[in-house]
Amino acid sequence: MHVVVIGAGAVGGYFGARLAQNGIPVTFLVRERRRQQLAERGLRVRSIHGDIQLSPQLAVRPEDIANPGLVLLAVKQYHLEGALPQVQALAKQGAYVLPLLNGIRHLDALRSVMPPRQLLGGLCHIEATLDQSGDVIHTSQLHDITYGPLAETDARDLPAIDETLQGRGFIARRSEQVLVDMWIKYICLSTLSGLTASTRKPIGAVRDDGPASRLMRQFAAEAAAVARAECPEVPSDAADQAVRWLERLPASMTASMHRDLEKGLPIEIESIQGVLVELAERHGIDTPAIRALYAILHPHRDGAREPLRQA
Repeated sequence: MHVVVIGAGAVGGYFGARLAQNGIPVTFLVRERRRQQLAERGLRVRSIHGDIQLSPQLAVRPEDIANPGLVLLAVKQYHLEGALPQVQALAKQGAYVLPLLNGIRHLDALRSVMPPRQLLGGLCHIEATLDQSGDVIHTSQLHDITYGPLAETDARDLPAIDETLQGRGFIARRSEQVLVDMWIKYICLSTLSGLTASTRKPIGAVRDDGPASRLMRQFAAEAAAVARAECPEVPSDAADQAVRWLERLPASMTASMHRDLEKGLPIEIESIQGVLVELAERHGIDTPAIRALYAILHPHRDGAREPLRQA
């Protein structure tokens, strides 16, 4: 399958580069500024799983891409609206769409512009960022994609998608309960991002601090209650699963929200913690921990003129 990666940031750049390195035709659909940067410098990945340097196939308009088979949508949530026309154009050519965004609400936005039968559920676990040169810096063992059919997905092309993604230099796993997996990841990520961003500390420091550790557990329990209200298939021990996952993470691990905050960039507060606040209110669930961290982080929603400096 010809893979189109929308967004050549840390996530799209990493997984797209691995696919290209391992024999899959990949086109990166990017903005003009990023196109110029990648055309001049190439796509470079520095990773503990092996570095990559390649001259990527680039496009700035979906009309310039022929025969797309699978779209990896790897933009920030606040850039989703601008990417929807590109998704729509590629889906009209028959491409399946695999979103790797944080949160859950993007599925409704995607269904509004494309046939639901071509939409997959998906999530990824990776710790990566772009440096000042635009290179992808991958800093932990995690480089996993989980994908699978949603209720409306046409499953006939799933074997071809399996062949495209699996065995390509990262962990790719097809799940038959991908929506549940997305909710569990949402619980984990909202807790990780909320705690590491609000404390400006990696997860190890949060775990080792008594009050912060208790807040982490309370946040996970509240997020799990919201998830189960929205998706009854989420298991009753989802909060415990999230805490166990957080306890296994490397002590130096942070979330992309933490890294974006330090750089003075916009953060995905509305699509992660903000959606939880909204859904909790709809279901009448009390979420004091989620509301508190949402309020603490909200002033940083649109970024800062100058990156934050640590003492």
